Amino acid sequence: MRADRRIGEDAVDGALTGLFVELGGIEEIEWQARELALAAGIHALYGWDWHQNRHRPAREALLELQAWLGQFGFALLQLDTGAQEYCMLLAGCGEADAAVRAGARLGVRLAPLQGH
Repeated sequence: MRADRRIGEDAVDGALTGLFVELGGIEEIEWQARELALAAGIHALYGWDWHQNRHRPAREALLELQAWLGQFGFALLQLDTGAQEYCMLLAGCGEADAAVRAGARLGVRLAPLQGH
């Protein structure tokens, strides 16, 4: 396991590097998380006990995903679209701050995903 990774080092061409779900879209997170892992070159399988966790808030599931990705040197950045949705982008932990600053220069609001 490496402390910091760049998307593309072991990535699969054409793989998903963003996660997009409605506020209550918990059912979308697990399969999209697996696609994010594929894009990042993570070979571990992401998932949870569906029957036990299907009624939790989407934000809670995203925070869990963030912690899991952090083990592999990746972070989720939340893109503020102004809509009632979660739009998350995958970044290497060492690149997250630079991505937020670059987004700000372009008028795009990015922020690390944080709990309330």
